[in-house]
Amino acid sequence: MDTVDIFVIICAALAALTKIIDVVTTIKYVGVHAEVNPIGRWLFNRVGCTAGCWLTFVFEVIVIGGVAYGIVLNDSVVEKVLCMLICLFFAGTHISAGVYNTTHRSTPFIRMMIRFYRRLGSKWF
Repeated sequence: MDTVDIFVIICAALAALTKIIDVVTTIKYVGVHAEVNPIGRWLFNRVGCTAGCWLTFVFEVIVIGGVAYGIVLNDSVVEKVLCMLICLFFAGTHISAGVYNTTHRSTPFIRMMIRFYRRLGSKWF
């Protein structure tokens, strides 16, 4: 196992663990009524906010873990670096979502996602 492989694992774990920030703040401060993501709102209406948040957490951990495992088995350094960058991006978005959930201060990324969710909600849900 190379040093790059260890960094891939660390970045993947960071992405998965920061999702907990998003989950806890969504459960505590947002709930079903104020969820901006129409897919999340649909899920929360079906199984409840707490169960829906933890289901998304489990799904994301499985996806991130599976991708990181596949990347570690691969010999491409470029793919490993891209995986680390994507995982760090996910970690940043999870932290931004947690800050937005608690303080309602939005980052440029959060504003972009809110616009995307509004368009998605108006077309499908």
